[in-house]
Amino acid sequence: MILDTIIEQKRRTLEDELIQLLPKKRGKIAKQMKLYDSLFVIGEIKKASPSKGVIVEDFSAARFANAYDEAGINAISILTERNFFQGSLDHITIARSVTDLPILRKDFIMDAREVVQTKRVGANMMLLIVAMLTDTQLREFYQLARCLELECIVEVHDEKELERALQLQPEIIGINNRNLHTFEVSLDTTKQLASRIPADISIVSESGIFTHADMEYVKNAGADAVLIGESFMRSPDIRTHLQELKYGNHKAVRS
Repeated sequence: MILDTIIEQKRRTLEDELIQLLPKKRGKIAKQMKLYDSLFVIGEIKKASPSKGVIVEDFSAARFANAYDEAGINAISILTERNFFQGSLDHITIARSVTDLPILRKDFIMDAREVVQTKRVGANMMLLIVAMLTDTQLREFYQLARCLELECIVEVHDEKELERALQLQPEIIGINNRNLHTFEVSLDTTKQLASRIPADISIVSESGIFTHADMEYVKNAGADAVLIGESFMRSPDIRTHLQELKYGNHKAVRS
C-alpha cells in the first residue's frame, strides 16, 4: 500500500515538473497559421493510400518536396506508415535534405518512442489522432512533443473527440472531414466543429478540398489552414494548381 502511494505521488509530481518544462511561447507554425489572409496550405506527400492504391508510380519524396517548396506551399505533410501508405521515415529525411519548409510527420502514433523518433528524423510537427489514443496517452505524447519542441496537430472527427482534444489546450486542432467508419467526406464536419473551438487555437481542415469553392467554404467556417494530398500529387503543375485553389481562376484538379 505504501509503495502504491509513493508511485501515485511520484506520478503526479513528475507530471507537474514536466508541465513546468513546456515552452511558454506559442509554437511558430501555429502562429504562422493565424497570420495568412488566405489559408495556410500544407501539401501532403504519400505514395499510396488504402482507398486509392498507389498514387504515384515514379514516387520521389525529394521531387515532391522541391515542387511544393517552389510552388509556394507553406508546409509539407509526409505519410510514414509502411503497410497501407507505403511510407517511410526516410521520406522525411530525404525531404529535409532539400527543403527548409516545416514538415509534419503523419502517422498513427501510438508509442512515446515514436515521438522521439519524429524529432530525430527532422520533422517539425506530428499528428496525434484522438480516436486511437486514451486521454493519458494524448497528454503524455503531447507534453513530450512540446518538451522536444515539436508542434502537434491534434486530429478530431466529431464532437466527443473535440471535447477530449480541448482538454490538452492544444495550439493546433486538425478536423478530418472523412468519416472513419464510412470513409465518406463532408466539409460540413469542419463547419460543425470549428465553431466550438476557441479563437486562439489554429484550425486545420483535412480531406475533401479540391476547389477554390472548397477553400472558401472551410475558411468561412473558421479554418486557418488546409491539408491537401492527392489533388497536389496528381497535378501536372503544382504551382498553377495552388493558385487555382487560392484564387479560383480555373477549375482545380479532382482526384
